[in-house]
Amino acid sequence: MHSFLLDLLIMIQNYFVHKNNLPVNMPGRLFTPIQIVLEVILIIFIVKSALTLAKKQEMILPTFKILFLTLVIFEIVIIVWDTLSSGMPFDYKTNLSLYPCSIFMFVLPMIIWNDGIYRQIGCGYVCTLGIVGALINFLYPFSKLTDYACISFAATHTFFYHGSMLFVFIVIMASKMHSYVQDNSVRMACLSALPTMMMSIPANIINYSSIQADYMYFTNQLFLSQMVFGQLEAIITTMIMYMVYFFLPFLFYIPAKKLVSIIKKS
Repeated sequence: MHSFLLDLLIMIQNYFVHKNNLPVNMPGRLFTPIQIVLEVILIIFIVKSALTLAKKQEMILPTFKILFLTLVIFEIVIIVWDTLSSGMPFDYKTNLSLYPCSIFMFVLPMIIWNDGIYRQIGCGYVCTLGIVGALINFLYPFSKLTDYACISFAATHTFFYHGSMLFVFIVIMASKMHSYVQDNSVRMACLSALPTMMMSIPANIINYSSIQADYMYFTNQLFLSQMVFGQLEAIITTMIMYMVYFFLPFLFYIPAKKLVSIIKKS
């Protein structure tokens, strides 16, 4: 108990400290007991809150509006905080919102303020690439908790952002705003991939500029991508990632339609 309280005190004291200035043996990082317990509590809260909201149709879009505004403000704040607290100039290589999960913030208005094809596109992203990215980054937040404690400003942002993605996904599916069973599964899969394809344009402009970034993991610079792709040339990795981003939605819609067809025949 004493050790837990001491670790908690250290995390609170360093809550707003940038990773460059954190103690070497910072408690509460990836795969520590406190991080696992915290995530279990957050998941239970998110699931229960989402299922409750899904039953109140009239509250879904107003809640999404508040969530969207909070996400935008938090995104701006975290970028400004990271730049100012690091003591370094703005990092164009990592601080632009050009990651696969960043798309969520751009498609959420399509879900909120549209009721046709644009909502389908937004829901399609959230329910395919979005939920995959949310689960990976929420359950295994390696990009933040490798450096930061689970109780820190940076961790709060990543838990809130990816938790919001999980929350919106559950609400969308539980309220039947969207379904994997579509009359035209191929069309829906293509629409779902569209936001990712559009985000890839500015991402790769930056990636292949003098900045030489790795937005959307197109250029094989991260440790995890190198574990998968080895030492492949950036252009080869880019082509592979384009295929992954495009065909991933098909793994959701095509099997769902076939499964329903099999059930109906049986």
